[in-house]
Amino acid sequence: MDYFLHIAIVASLYAMLAMSLNFFSGNTGLLSLTHAGFYGLGAYGWALAAANGLSFALAPIIALAAVSLSALVVSLVAFRTRDDYFVIITLSVQMLIFDILNNFSVITNGPLGIRAIPQVPLISSAGGMAIFAVSSALVIYVALWRLNRSSWGANLRGIRDDELMMIALGKPVPRIKTITFLIGAAIAGYVGMLFAQYVTFIDPTSFTISESIVVLAMIVVGGLGSVHGALLAAVALVMLPEALRFFGIPGVAEGNARQMLYGAALVVIMLLRSGANTRVSSL
Repeated sequence: MDYFLHIAIVASLYAMLAMSLNFFSGNTGLLSLTHAGFYGLGAYGWALAAANGLSFALAPIIALAAVSLSALVVSLVAFRTRDDYFVIITLSVQMLIFDILNNFSVITNGPLGIRAIPQVPLISSAGGMAIFAVSSALVIYVALWRLNRSSWGANLRGIRDDELMMIALGKPVPRIKTITFLIGAAIAGYVGMLFAQYVTFIDPTSFTISESIVVLAMIVVGGLGSVHGALLAAVALVMLPEALRFFGIPGVAEGNARQMLYGAALVVIMLLRSGANTRVSSL
């Protein structure tokens, strides 16, 4: 039972990360590689605040404030650029955040990480965390789905298709992009807090560029701009490696074989999606 609860928790956490990144990148067309950094800042913000005796009511406020302030600073710099330059800046920020977490040992304890992170009593058990994580994922799904269908979502898609036209129409494009970026970052920080409480130990290796790429792969597989697709792709890509455990792969080669099968499955999924899109466009 604990195994299935663990899968439900991990799938819910990745679903929230994918949906939050998709809300910004999928709708604006600006691919951000900083998401794991905001995820890590939320985790470290919670861990440091709670470990230093702040109440469970105040700790999340401190953590989300740190994430939001960081995202605001990133947006002020990154939104001066577009396309490949935007990706490079967000990649640089992701690497900077990792280096801070890994080397600023006085506060973050460096590569040794933070242990014995305090947990909220109601979600300290696997069952409680599973219920809370799944519920949070559903609430975020509904909220982002409604935003996508609102005038806000229409403005984001307009920015993706023709930003200059949106500016000519008098739309506050910089403000729309900044607020959307902050919403996505805040959700990632919230997921980081849940992750820190669940595992009770964090270190910088959980928040590398590889993690950002995994989340980006989820929204690409699910379809950019699709909240449903981001949710389903995240759940599927979390469960796929677990399903490969039951293939009877020899223990010595299990890890490498699972990674190879996982990569092959991703390639097949993308080829099938590409073929389906080609057929639709030809009609």
